[in-house]
Amino acid sequence: MKRLNWLHAILILPLLLVSCQHIDNTVYGSIDKMVAEKKVDVSYVSAEQLEELIATSTPGLKIIDVREPEEYVTGHIPGAINIPRGILEFSSQLTNRREKIYLYSDLHNRSTLAVRNLELLKFGRVCLLEGGLDAWKNAFPEKIEEGGGAAQTDAPAKKASSGGCGD
Repeated sequence: MKRLNWLHAILILPLLLVSCQHIDNTVYGSIDKMVAEKKVDVSYVSAEQLEELIATSTPGLKIIDVREPEEYVTGHIPGAINIPRGILEFSSQLTNRREKIYLYSDLHNRSTLAVRNLELLKFGRVCLLEGGLDAWKNAFPEKIEEGGGAAQTDAPAKKASSGGCGD
């Protein structure tokens, strides 16, 4: 009987380990299809709601513009940090996974993909500005800031790995 229990354990353990990992092998025919699928279950905030958070100086408010630096300097939401989509996951400005993060781009393509990637990195409180910067401009044309501001244009140097699970 003892041998039978060991045999079950040896046969079942690999199945359990394999089933714990989910690999997404989805192939998309276009970027539009990919973004449309990734929009499912994304949390949104309206321009008016975000403006209220800014006006009340909500503690820990982090607004990130995921457009390229050239786009950012032509106009962005006051107080937004520019971390381009291509280096977002490597940014040293994103360290607190409990922090509420609000992302935007022109429309939703880059920011939608950014939301999903941050969620995969265990940032649990990520919202997308509904309608992107265009919605903000329509609601608050007087609240567009120009210039460099708080831009992060280079990826930070990679930290040495400790070999632990938190890396």
